[in-house]
Amino acid sequence: MKFQKKIVLIYMVFAFLITLIFTCVYSSFSIKGYKEKQEAAIRIVSEAKLQQICNRVDEMSAVTTYLLSNQEVLQALNELAKRQIGGNGEDLYYMEEVAAVRSHLKTYFMIDQFYRVIIYNKYNLVISSSAEQNTGTDFVFENYRWKNNIENTKGKGVLIGLHKDDWGRKNSENVVSLVREIQGFDMGYIEVQESEETIESYLCSEAEGTQYILFSEKGDVIYPKISKEEALFLKENLTGQDGAVQNLKNKDKGSCLMLEEYSEENGLLLLTVSDNDYLWDVLRDVIPISILLFTVLMGLSFLYIYKTSRSLTKPIRQLQNFMEKTELSNIEDKIDERIANDEIESLYLSYQEVLNRLNQSVEKERKLSVLQLQAQFDLLQAQVNPHFIYNVLNVISYRGLKYDDETICDICSSLSNMLRYSTNTREKTAKISEEVQYLRLYLGLLKFRYEHKLNYSIEVEEEILEMKLPKIVLQQIVENNVKHAYQNTADVIKIVIKGKKYKNGFFISVQDFGTGMTKEIKNNIEIKIRMVRDKLSQKRENVEMEIGGMGLVNTYARLYLLYGESIKFSIESQEGKGTIVNISTDEGYKYV
Repeated sequence: MKFQKKIVLIYMVFAFLITLIFTCVYSSFSIKGYKEKQEAAIRIVSEAKLQQICNRVDEMSAVTTYLLSNQEVLQALNELAKRQIGGNGEDLYYMEEVAAVRSHLKTYFMIDQFYRVIIYNKYNLVISSSAEQNTGTDFVFENYRWKNNIENTKGKGVLIGLHKDDWGRKNSENVVSLVREIQGFDMGYIEVQESEETIESYLCSEAEGTQYILFSEKGDVIYPKISKEEALFLKENLTGQDGAVQNLKNKDKGSCLMLEEYSEENGLLLLTVSDNDYLWDVLRDVIPISILLFTVLMGLSFLYIYKTSRSLTKPIRQLQNFMEKTELSNIEDKIDERIANDEIESLYLSYQEVLNRLNQSVEKERKLSVLQLQAQFDLLQAQVNPHFIYNVLNVISYRGLKYDDETICDICSSLSNMLRYSTNTREKTAKISEEVQYLRLYLGLLKFRYEHKLNYSIEVEEEILEMKLPKIVLQQIVENNVKHAYQNTADVIKIVIKGKKYKNGFFISVQDFGTGMTKEIKNNIEIKIRMVRDKLSQKRENVEMEIGGMGLVNTYARLYLLYGESIKFSIESQEGKGTIVNISTDEGYKYV
């Protein structure tokens, strides 16, 4: 497939994905916004309806409070309870006490505001606010179906869910009852009824597909009458959280939205169940818009992609031809200006840079090969010469023993140990302890030469003895100090070597008290050290050093190759006062 076609295909897929993502995001936000609005509307309506129901329940409860606060009613009920226990039941309904209670029940307020108000007790006494009722002898408390719900409630009102009126003679209506026990010895109960029609007027739904279900404090369904299966399903999904909204899936109703509103005053819970079909309403609006957006975006994308692909592929093909013709011999040729633009020019410059780096790498590799070959020659020489030197030292040592000269034997032994250490090429680094031991051998040999004219001290802390240094570094620095500091003087040669731990590294100083360096010599050495550091850090070219050299520059180069930028190397020198060479892996040598 050609590059232009690939670009068109990729961009068309990209445009399709962008459109799809935009549609999904738009739909998601639309659905979310609609859901939030619907939930807010349902919550407002539910709160209002629950408040109406609670107010009506409070009014029903207020009726019972009014009757129980009336001394005439209480006195009559008390007398009826006493006579009922020990008296003749046939005269019960003709007593003055019954008439007194009934007079308070048959007020305009009771009859007009409530469906029915009834007072009854365990001994089958029934007094009603309605003339249409069963006679007292027809009522048997022990057979009363709400008996278990109202006994031992200690004067607290109990709300009975929708049921048939138990006191009507015929064509009884469905009612909701509030039953309250009269505190006292078998004084009975007060029941206030409200018709289904009135309750329905409070809980009717203006929105299609929305249903309101009222639960009592005990979790019983008050309104409307629903199946046991549906009631059990709703109870299992109740959260008990006021204002909680959740999505449910009912096998009968499908997906639905359920909102809980709770009244802390009387424990009523109003459950709002709404059909969750708003998604299709939103999609009916979203789909046409999405199709239109998709068509427009895809059309614009195709025109843009076609034009862009033509402007891109033409210079790329020209650049391809240029790259195919490029060789090391014509690497300096320039690209045709006609195809130059920001992206293609950048690509060309990158390609040109790669060729330049390749050329530099070839040259660098050549120089490195020369250096490696020279190093191999030096190593070979270092391996050959010691065998001859060892044999000569053995002859000298033998002659020393033969003529009883122990000094010659000691010199030969020290020199032999030094040669074994320095010519061991298997290890490029050594412990500081090994370096100190090698340095002591070297200074010991110098002591044979200079005798009393050489004084030296070595003070190295044990904490740094296991740390690493390039081999023969300390000896190189000491040799350089002795060679240059006391070259033209008859003064006593004094060398002081100190070493201690600093932070996570070490500090080592080598001090002499000779002639010192001139500012010119010191500056020249420091310039060379900076040049070596720059070349080694940037790795732009090989550092050509004198292999086997003992100068301070070579010493620094070996230290840098081992420790990198963490190594600190400084020279302190004054004419006539001597020189100090400092080495540390932290900037802390001034604290020694």
